Amino acid sequence: DKVIWEFERERQVKIDDVNIHSFPGKSQRAELLLRLKDQAGLTFKEISEFDLFASLQFASLRQLYKNAREARDER
Repeated sequence: DKVIWEFERERQVKIDDVNIHSFPGKSQRAELLLRLKDQAGLTFKEISEFDLFASLQFASLRQLYKNAREARDER
């Protein structure tokens, strides 16, 4: 819950308002995925229960995490 609160405060957007059909929204979803997995220690199964990630298949969630982590590490 703290991770989500911090994300919403920093990004000034509620997770329910993230538009996953736009590039910025996809980027925000990827950032939140990294935070939920790395900082909050949630499993992919737990993360998939959030509405923001519910449309993704389990394998896609893992791939999104891998890609987001690689992109973050390149910066």
